[in-house]
Amino acid sequence: MNESFQDPDPVYPVGCEGGWVKNPAEVWRVCRLIEQSGQRAMFSDAGASLMQDDDDKDVFLWHGEQKVLGNVLGSWNQGQVGSCVSFGFGRAVQDLLLWEIACGEAERWPGAEVATEPIYAGSRVEVGGGGISGDGSIGAWAAKWVKDWGILVRQRYGEYDLTSYNEQRCRDWGYRGCPDALEPIAREHPVTAVAMVRTADEGWASLGGGKPVAICSNQGFTTVLRDGFCEPSGSWAHCMCLRARFVHPTRGKCFVIQNSWGGYLSGNNVLQASKSGSVTLPEGCFATTWSTIDRILRQEDSFALAGLTGWARTRLTWNPLG
Repeated sequence: MNESFQDPDPVYPVGCEGGWVKNPAEVWRVCRLIEQSGQRAMFSDAGASLMQDDDDKDVFLWHGEQKVLGNVLGSWNQGQVGSCVSFGFGRAVQDLLLWEIACGEAERWPGAEVATEPIYAGSRVEVGGGGISGDGSIGAWAAKWVKDWGILVRQRYGEYDLTSYNEQRCRDWGYRGCPDALEPIAREHPVTAVAMVRTADEGWASLGGGKPVAICSNQGFTTVLRDGFCEPSGSWAHCMCLRARFVHPTRGKCFVIQNSWGGYLSGNNVLQASKSGSVTLPEGCFATTWSTIDRILRQEDSFALAGLTGWARTRLTWNPLG
């Protein structure tokens, strides 16, 4: 069932790992299951709940972090495990939660970040059936996990201490699955809807509506920031997270990607946005162009996330969408 594909000679920065497995048959199998559950699996068909915005305003999802938490959080680091799919989707879920809170949704920050190991384990085993022999997962599998099973955060759950990322636990659970005792807890906090994003137009619209996108592809990038940008280069079988869109003075509509390799980037992390001026990127983030994102999304394993069943109620009054 799981005919896996990775580029024969992926080019990763030293000490970094990818972990996306390209498998179109599995992606479409999951999309059919989503459709059978009564939801639209394609962003283009998802309707008003996702297609909320397609104009030219800048949207930086980490502004939700700043508003709710008082600071911008650092980059996550997957270490030597090819668990990037769980990191890309986990960060997207976290951005979704914080953005909803910042926009006044009746939720609160749970006091801990999203845990990636359950997403990695659940996507591979409970959704994927354990068919991958090495590291890695499929974007659609993670999308179905966060939608149907939900998420856990970095805290202790009885005998399971998820307060910090553990590479050994991640790899171990990746073969055994998410512990049964944790599944009912995760199900209390599912993502309401997921939808495949297949073009830069759809990615732009998704971010405009405050919906992050977990992106999976074999597109690599340079590792030195030049005015906030990393140029497409090499091949990474990798998943990351789209966290922002903006209009650049000369490059036009552009996007910001969050990676999961800690503070691996060097160079100048300040970009110029036509409407927002100088913008300092969070750790592990870099900008790229419309055409590059369009090429990534056309590999058809990237998903927008909408709605999250969060935690106890609190209301804020800030509207970052203006």
